[in-house]
Amino acid sequence: IWSDYWAIPKSSERKAAADLLDAVTSKLPQYVYIYDLKAKRYRYVNRSLAEQLGYPTDQRAAIDAGPLAQLVHPENLPGLSQLGAELKSAADGSIVAAELRLREHGGEWRCFRVSTQVFRRGPTGEPREVLGVLADITQRQKQRAHAGQSAKMEAVGQLAASVAHEYNNLLTAMSLNVSYLLETSRPGVAGHRELQELDATITRAGGLTKHLLSFTQNTKKQVQPLNLVAMLGQATPYLQRLLGPRVAVTTSLGSSPIWVEADTHELEQVLINLGVNARDAMPSGGTFSIRLKQSDGEVCVEVSDTGPGIAQGLRDQVFEPFFTTRTGLGTGLGLTSVQRIIAGYGGSVTLVDSEARGARFAIRLPTCAAPPDVASQPAVAPTIVLVVEDEPSLRRLVVDLLRREGLQVEPAGDCDEARAVLDSGVEPDLVLCDLMLPKKHGADVVRELRERLPEIKALFLSGYAGEPGIEDPLLAKPFTPTQLINAVEALLSEQ
Repeated sequence: IWSDYWAIPKSSERKAAADLLDAVTSKLPQYVYIYDLKAKRYRYVNRSLAEQLGYPTDQRAAIDAGPLAQLVHPENLPGLSQLGAELKSAADGSIVAAELRLREHGGEWRCFRVSTQVFRRGPTGEPREVLGVLADITQRQKQRAHAGQSAKMEAVGQLAASVAHEYNNLLTAMSLNVSYLLETSRPGVAGHRELQELDATITRAGGLTKHLLSFTQNTKKQVQPLNLVAMLGQATPYLQRLLGPRVAVTTSLGSSPIWVEADTHELEQVLINLGVNARDAMPSGGTFSIRLKQSDGEVCVEVSDTGPGIAQGLRDQVFEPFFTTRTGLGTGLGLTSVQRIIAGYGGSVTLVDSEARGARFAIRLPTCAAPPDVASQPAVAPTIVLVVEDEPSLRRLVVDLLRREGLQVEPAGDCDEARAVLDSGVEPDLVLCDLMLPKKHGADVVRELRERLPEIKALFLSGYAGEPGIEDPLLAKPFTPTQLINAVEALLSEQ
């Protein structure tokens, strides 16, 4: 769009050059302009800024002819004034830049970077015309914010893993002590009911640490046959407490077991993400429902709420990373995580219904055969078990527990003590080893032991959720005596 100043050709060559410049700049994605400071009008623009911002045709001419300040966010107006002040003292060829938010049609804001320089000066050297380029950096700003959010989440994950490790050590010691007291007590005796309540409280606390560990990237799945009906039934009370009294959690699960190959904690995380989304969509309260439907070779977990639903125009975006309709809330990763987790098990997640009837998601997973009865498998008595654990109280409890089962147990507090056990001539069949030891990583301790005893079996104990590259089984803290004994017997029964 050429103004009268530039449209008056002095020669055919001048007009041809102007037409070429117009053709080139009209193809640029940036908004290029020349502004006359004295006349307060645009001498040249390569495209309609109002059109780029989505304004209707009948409003574009007035907006394009008016000052840029009419579109600038109020918070950015001082920056725009500062830009003009710096231009007055800028040398020829110097770029003066700033970032501004411009109002779109509809009231939303888009981010632009404006780069300006003096284009022509007046007779006394004062700036007369300014050449400017406006580049839309909205997506770049979003990516920068997303990168910062990802870095914060990684830091939170590292902190959560560290805290959960120490917390699980304490919970495991408490759990083993309480389990022992329950075994020596009986119903009706004073204190027995309180011990049961304490045991249940420790179990719930262990669940909290598992949810903490969902923030870390160093999690190792424990995929195994899982009774989906039982898992959803056990998760419902926790989910109800999480969503609060305004949201009623209802289930329709049936009574027959439905088996899938999955990790319990990951499926719990799926429920939490969907439940929190539903709660935030129903600030005045409502219902969050979970239903199971089984067909040939697959099961469908239908999750729905009674909120306002998801607008038709947003349905294709709900699974995109960092997409959220909750301004200032959430990371926009909830549904992305749900989709990633379910896809990892060969399943799918779809937004079945929405808008006016609440949001309804269908999670489909392949079913599997029921596992063999673990209790019917004969246990093989071990010769020697080496326990390497740096927490003294926990080490003592594990050693006492295994010895009560008739096992020969050798304790060690670190890699040096474990090495000393072997130096004394003892050859363990199994080593129970904490992953996070003070002097050496548990995996390195086991690797060193296997250099001397290649056939030794290993079971790692950890307050973390695991680490990539650890192939031996891992028992997550806190664990119960039964879980520990079952894990030990299962390993020693392997041929």
